[in-house]
Amino acid sequence: MKHLLVLILSIVCVQFSFSQNAGMRAYGGITKMSNRVAAITPAGTSHNGYHIGVDGRLNSGGMFFVVGVKFTSVDLIAAKESAYFSSETTHYIFGGRVGLGWHLLRFNNGFSIRGKALAQLDSNLKYDNDELSVPYDSMVDAAASAVVGLGLEFKGITIDVEYEYGLVNVYSQQKDTKSDAINVSLGFFF
Repeated sequence: MKHLLVLILSIVCVQFSFSQNAGMRAYGGITKMSNRVAAITPAGTSHNGYHIGVDGRLNSGGMFFVVGVKFTSVDLIAAKESAYFSSETTHYIFGGRVGLGWHLLRFNNGFSIRGKALAQLDSNLKYDNDELSVPYDSMVDAAASAVVGLGLEFKGITIDVEYEYGLVNVYSQQKDTKSDAINVSLGFFF
């Protein structure tokens, strides 16, 4: 019975997505993350890295639903240099996200300015545990953030800037260890 229910629900979701002009946006870019605690991210430093992801878009009208996944790789230890693609310490994050997007302005030649508001749940997949020090020596399994962003879309090519505001502490048993991030992405919609 459980498998039949999952099958029926899957068929309904696929049919609904085709009827709503669904599509996908594949993207990649750079991430600049910081923690609100100065002992983790001292002034003038950040946790830099890259991200890749896929967002599904349901309904191609003025407002649309967004459901996606994103993988992020950043330096666990904050650094002054902006080495986005070659990290010295490892911190891998995998997240799922859901929310709403809007075409704020549409022009006749396939160009639009978009906005979005998303909820994101991140899982700390892997990190260099040996690099952590007391009292910040244990990370939580999952954290949540609110995401707002602006983007440009021109005939399927997208450029986006997103701000992630951390809602959950990243380090176990430590107050105010929420992380915020700025993501700049280039992608394409198909």
